[in-house]
Amino acid sequence: TEVSELTSDGAISTGDTPIRNQDGTTTVIRGITIPALQVRRAETTVEMSSGSSIVMAGLIQERTRHAVEGVPGVMNTPVIGS
Repeated sequence: TEVSELTSDGAISTGDTPIRNQDGTTTVIRGITIPALQVRRAETTVEMSSGSSIVMAGLIQERTRHAVEGVPGVMNTPVIGS
């Protein structure tokens, strides 16, 4: 975090860019293994008076997976897919 500006009324203006790097899977292209990397960023600008405090939380990610068994196109057909 860096202080980028001090306003005329004594407030501090700061910009912050939290970055979360997350190791992904590896990809093989023409025999070369390349590690994948996911980068997520968020930017914010905060202005607060001298002596004030601020708390910032991290980046949150939620994943949901659902496994389905059956033959695509047939599994939802009455009688055949039952």
